[in-house]
Amino acid sequence: MALQTGQLITELIDQLKQHPEVAQWSVLHEQRREWQHYLIQTRPEATREVMQELYQVTLYHSHPHPTEGGNAMGTATITLTEADLPNLRTKIEEGLLAASLTNNEPWSLPQQSKFPDVLLVDEATLADPFAKLEHLTADLFRAVDQQVAVRLSAAEMFFEEIITRIYNQAGVSGEQRETSFMLEVVLLAQDGDGEEMEHWFVERRRRLQDLDIAELIAENAQYARDSIVAELPKTWQGPVVIAHGELPDMFSPLTSRVSGSLKYMKLTQVAPGEPFFGDQQVEGDPLDASYSSALPYGVKSFSFSAEGLPGRDITVVKDNVFRSYLASQRYADYLGVEATGEAGNLVLQPGSTPVAELLRGPVYYIVAFSAMMPNTFTGDFAVEIKLGYYIDEHGNRTPVKGGSVSGNLFDMLTHAKYAQEEVFSGAYKGPVAVRVENRLTIAGE
Repeated sequence: MALQTGQLITELIDQLKQHPEVAQWSVLHEQRREWQHYLIQTRPEATREVMQELYQVTLYHSHPHPTEGGNAMGTATITLTEADLPNLRTKIEEGLLAASLTNNEPWSLPQQSKFPDVLLVDEATLADPFAKLEHLTADLFRAVDQQVAVRLSAAEMFFEEIITRIYNQAGVSGEQRETSFMLEVVLLAQDGDGEEMEHWFVERRRRLQDLDIAELIAENAQYARDSIVAELPKTWQGPVVIAHGELPDMFSPLTSRVSGSLKYMKLTQVAPGEPFFGDQQVEGDPLDASYSSALPYGVKSFSFSAEGLPGRDITVVKDNVFRSYLASQRYADYLGVEATGEAGNLVLQPGSTPVAELLRGPVYYIVAFSAMMPNTFTGDFAVEIKLGYYIDEHGNRTPVKGGSVSGNLFDMLTHAKYAQEEVFSGAYKGPVAVRVENRLTIAGE
């Protein structure tokens, strides 16, 4: 892959600087190289390499506000490739036309600042990506072969190198190099009567070495076998333990509640220095939550964001007290607060209770939901159980699936206990499980 910016970026920036109607501008130049590896059962089906290069140009147009007086700001983003070099002027004009049709309160661009050196690159795999993927394939086959009554149905591997350069009118300039890896696996488990159950999972990391394939297959093979014999859970309102794999999606309303944009639109009422849960009493462990875009090898880490803000750690809640909004430059300007940039990886502070204690029964332990999609604003959710376990007072486990778990994220966090054991799973770092006391309802038989 060529690393020079080429003729297009030079001419593009010259035209943006000289155009009288471009009030502000920013450019992201992105080069992607991806190695893809597909498996069907015990043989490779296809292997290929894909390359892509594009430019994302954000244009800002300043014009009189049609109803409120003063100036308004409109924006539009256009995507260019090297083939657009002869038509740059036309593409810019098209983008400006779209930007002139929106009327927002003006805001500034991020200024030049020092971007942190965040660990984002799997250098070992980049040395020979196909060889590394083939080695991982062999590890995958060996791990599946060691499992009883489980076979591999299919798998896909995608390893990608991304080089991003950023430029804007305010003088921001930087380059970021990163890698990304995704593994998707479908396992088939079979019982003694020949009945089969499919089990699918996806893992994302920056580095291949951050995945323990043997452990990953052993865990998911057990889930596949348990899914065949799983029963419908009993209706229950008592302690429920949620495994870490479901926490990032479950905590998505937290991102909204601390959002600078929603604060500006008066859709969230939290204010720095005030209790995050308002007047509601917290009877469990305190909530300590942050978003880190500087977490080493975090899937959502970055040296700089798409708008040019540096990667950093942002504490949003500390000891149940709200600390900081997640605010882009635009909403930071509107609110008069610090621009933090977009949310990175979710980081939760572990508790002091061993996970074995959290799992002391009677309790339901949920390892996977079918699709956790809580209400963005309220935090309410009702979701089907893909796989879980009822653990009785003697520690006996009965696999369960079906039924549903319902509750409210913010209400449950006032009665939560966090495991002292910590895990890193790509886009999440924190306790391996969270126990919620009597705030969630399971609807079953």
